[in-house]
Amino acid sequence: MSEDNEQKLQAEWRSLIVGQLNSLSSDIKAIQAALQMALASVQEVHSLKAKLEELTVEVSKQRVDITQDSKDSYVTKGEFEPIKNLIYGAVGIILVAVVGAIVTLIIKK
Repeated sequence: MSEDNEQKLQAEWRSLIVGQLNSLSSDIKAIQAALQMALASVQEVHSLKAKLEELTVEVSKQRVDITQDSKDSYVTKGEFEPIKNLIYGAVGIILVAVVGAIVTLIIKK
């Protein structure tokens, strides 16, 4: 009887060990799948980082171009001052002539 009990006990232990090994095998497969997903995420992050760096460089170049264009296209305050004085003088002379003409018309009547 002792051999029979021993065989039953060994069979129970074998089934228990096989069950545990199957459970560990499925856990290992789940961990491998999670690691593959994590690796894909890391690769995607690296790809996004590279794209972000490219966009940063491109924006910096465009900023330099815009700054250069604005320097080339616009007149500075110092360059505009003489023209402003000329325009103000011409408008002043025209206004004085118009007011003088109106005053002359009023006086003649």
